[in-house]
Amino acid sequence: MMKTHKIAVIGATGNIGREVLGVLAENSVPQDQVIAIASAKSVGDEISYGEEKVLKVQNIDHFDFTRVGIVIFCTPQAVIEKYLSQVRSAGCLIVCPSIAEQFVDKKEYVVPEVNGALLQQSTAQIILTPDPGAIILSLVLQPFLKTGVIEQAVVTLLQAVSGHGREAMDELFNQTRGIYMNSVVQHQHFTKQIAFNLIPHIGSFDKDGRTSEETNTIQQTKQVLKSDFPLEITCVQAPVFIGYAATVTLNLAQHINSAQARKMLEQTLGVSVIDHRRDEGYVTPVETAGEQAVFVSRLRHREKQISFWVTADNLRRGAALNMAQIVALMQKASRVLESRSVH
Repeated sequence: MMKTHKIAVIGATGNIGREVLGVLAENSVPQDQVIAIASAKSVGDEISYGEEKVLKVQNIDHFDFTRVGIVIFCTPQAVIEKYLSQVRSAGCLIVCPSIAEQFVDKKEYVVPEVNGALLQQSTAQIILTPDPGAIILSLVLQPFLKTGVIEQAVVTLLQAVSGHGREAMDELFNQTRGIYMNSVVQHQHFTKQIAFNLIPHIGSFDKDGRTSEETNTIQQTKQVLKSDFPLEITCVQAPVFIGYAATVTLNLAQHINSAQARKMLEQTLGVSVIDHRRDEGYVTPVETAGEQAVFVSRLRHREKQISFWVTADNLRRGAALNMAQIVALMQKASRVLESRSVH
């Protein structure tokens, strides 16, 4: 007997929560099957669901989670820590961002186009969606790993400030305005000025000089791809509101030219190759906003080496779409059961 397929989105008023609701609406999930949940200060607010419909925000502190089958957390770590056990006890299947991994015994990261089959066999109650950078990289590295030709991958990952939430976006905006008005530039969420600047530092440093963001992205990418190939990533905070981008260089075991690499990527689900060697013949982060594809441009080769540029919307492709796809696979696999004994 099936438990309800209703979906609760916690953090529905935030950047990612709104994107999740947008993707669910685009995928024709009925309005009455989706519940928007947030803190008490947002209760009663109306939030868009598709172009014409709205959902009324409900209070997380008063919500009965036994009413739903799947819960999507689109919140900071503190909110997950506070409410996760309650949602677990209600028997819901849960989709969480990677920041919840410390609360999960078995870490199962899923990017549906890459390892979605995992959900057919998994008995885990909580499925983790990787960080945006790991999602993007797993999609573009997958076709090369399938042929077994990657000897080493070196990546510079440029990350939009929206990955840190609304306050980080406000800091970029306020600093930019302040510079034009000759005001003193103040920083709170970033270690240095972010406006008109690049900061090669996201997270804390370890003894080897890597940052926690770099280590996490490497580990999550390898886990999704189920491969321990040599991967080095430098994460850089960029003065961009939405859109991650990366330069990727692959050292290969055999010669693959640009045309062959293009064909491999064009045949990869979720990847769009736009690579014209002329002005505007490539995709930049600002153009990815609202798009669901990972875009590859600037393909080139030299001997046993392939290099390319990749960019995607970190909120939609790098978070919301992945979560919605995981939910769809859960429902397809009939994993939403009446039994509440799964913990």
